[in-house]
Amino acid sequence: MLQFSGSETDVEVTPLRIISVGNETGRGNINCLTVDREGRFLSAVIDSMLITNEMISDTMIECVPSRVFGSSIILSKEDSYIRLIDDDPSFPTSSKFESKIKDIQVSVSPYVVEAIVLHTPTMTEVNTKSGIVSVSDTLLGDDTGEIRLVGWRDQSSSVHKLNVGDRIKVIGATANNGREVSIELTLKPYSSIIKIS
Repeated sequence: MLQFSGSETDVEVTPLRIISVGNETGRGNINCLTVDREGRFLSAVIDSMLITNEMISDTMIECVPSRVFGSSIILSKEDSYIRLIDDDPSFPTSSKFESKIKDIQVSVSPYVVEAIVLHTPTMTEVNTKSGIVSVSDTLLGDDTGEIRLVGWRDQSSSVHKLNVGDRIKVIGATANNGREVSIELTLKPYSSIIKIS
C-alpha cells in the first residue's frame, strides 16, 4: 500500500475569452488568441479534437490546461478539459482591442483592425535558415491611413486569398518595423482574417 503525504490540490479552472481562432498547426493543434479577465493576452495551442464549431471570436470557454508557459497555454486531449460557458461581461471582447491604423505603434501586443484591401496581394518566396518559405503582403486602409499586412508561411495563404475592395477585420496581428522603416502588421499563428459583408 502506498500512502502520500500532503493534501490534494484543486485543479485550477481557467475562464478565458477567445479573441481569434488561427490556423491548424499540421500537428493536430489549432493556435488561438485568448484573453483573461484582466485583459492579458494568452496564446493557446488547443488540440483540434477539443475545438467545436461554436468556438469563434468572443466565445467564452472554461478550461484546465495541460501546461502553462508564461503567456502560452497548451490544451491536449489527453489531460485537458475545455467547455463553452455563458458570456461574462467582465471579460474584454475583441472590440475593446480595435484600433485605427493611425494609432498602431510597434508592439508585441496583438491588434484588431477593420480595414479595406487596397492592393492585390503579392506572394514571394524567401530563403531562410529553415528553407524556402512563402510570404504574402497587401496594403490595407481605413479612414485614418494605410498599413502593409504581411503573412509568413501558413498565414501567407490567408493574405493571398484577399481581393481589392474586400472589407476585412484582422484579429491578432502584431505591429513591427517593416520595409522603409514604416510600421506593418504581421500575422501570427493565432491571427485570423474575417471578411465583413
